[in-house]
Amino acid sequence: MFKCSSVHVFMCSCVHVFKCSSVQVFMCSSVQVFMCSCVQVFMCLSVHVFMCSCVQVFGCVTKNIYENVKTWECVNADSISGLQIIMNSMEIAKESVDS
Repeated sequence: MFKCSSVHVFMCSCVHVFKCSSVQVFMCSSVQVFMCSCVQVFMCLSVHVFMCSCVQVFGCVTKNIYENVKTWECVNADSISGLQIIMNSMEIAKESVDS
C-alpha cells in the first residue's frame, strides 16, 4: 500500500454498470449512511487520472469503524467523471469515521 500525501475520494458516475445483490444501509449512530453505489477511495503519491470502479460493502462494527473497504493503487485511465474530494491524509478520513 502506498504512503500517500493525500487521499482522493471519488463519487462517480461510472462508465461500467454495476449490479449489487442488495442495497445495504448501515445506520451507526450519527455516521453517514452508505449505499451500494459507485464510491471508492484512491491513494496516490502523484497526480494521476483514475478509473472509476465500484465500492466494496461496508461492514459497520463497534465505534463506527468500517472494515473491508477496498482501496486501490494508482492506475492510469483516460478520464474521470464525478466529484473529487481531497483530504490531507488517511488519518483525517479515519478520524471522521471514528467520531
